[in-house]
Amino acid sequence: MKPLRILLAAHLAFFLGWAGLEEWRRADSTVIWLQTLPIDPRDLISGHYMILRYGIGEIRNLPGFPTDKPGRKTRVGVRLVPGPTAVIHGSEKQIHVAESVRIPPPRNGPQPDPNNGVWAAGTWTGKGIVYGIERYYFSEKRKEALNTVRSGKVYVAAIVGEDGTLRIKDIVF
Repeated sequence: MKPLRILLAAHLAFFLGWAGLEEWRRADSTVIWLQTLPIDPRDLISGHYMILRYGIGEIRNLPGFPTDKPGRKTRVGVRLVPGPTAVIHGSEKQIHVAESVRIPPPRNGPQPDPNNGVWAAGTWTGKGIVYGIERYYFSEKRKEALNTVRSGKVYVAAIVGEDGTLRIKDIVF
């Protein structure tokens, strides 16, 4: 019985540590705003999530993308700079847009300044760049509101890590 308790405690410690690490990353992180392209409705088979697309993932929106395309699964850095403003929940926010591309992606360093631009790291898929923020899982509380969203002005507050990793903090429509 004792080995089972030790195993259970190890699993619990692992998941609590993981949750704590994610909350620590979110607590003092740089937040940027991204506008989504028309979104896909949620997948009824896979649960409560929606698939998001971003202009920063499409070649036509990436100035300086190499004409000789990199191999699939190549890590790519996209410099995001403040672009147009949008009114989100009554206040103006700068929407970040792509400025340039670099392979491999450079690091941002601690506490990147979103007003001077940040590097976002993504992976080239052969068709575009994915950043790992293309799926948004939502709770039952937001289910009814998000089920009505199909296209239009949908914005994502994304956290930028030192290594350029993007994570969704919130979705606003």
